[in-house]
Amino acid sequence: MEIQRFLHRYMWKKDFSSPIEEILNTGAKVLDIGCGEGTWLSQMATEFPRSNFLGLDISAIDSTKFYPGNLSFIQNNVLDGVPFG
Repeated sequence: MEIQRFLHRYMWKKDFSSPIEEILNTGAKVLDIGCGEGTWLSQMATEFPRSNFLGLDISAIDSTKFYPGNLSFIQNNVLDGVPFG
């Protein structure tokens, strides 16, 4: 997955392909379901400090790693639903 992420970043010259950069710069709420270790989210949260990022994954996140303040995680199995409306 990490190799795939870096290949996409190389192809697009950024971490995403949709035209949302202006929204992320002004402040957005981003949900990543199945975020894994949160590598992409951490990169995005660093690049776009005005936006808030939330990662959901069935696995626990390594609490010893440093993550930006605008990034949070919830351990959750989405097959059981999501913990908000």
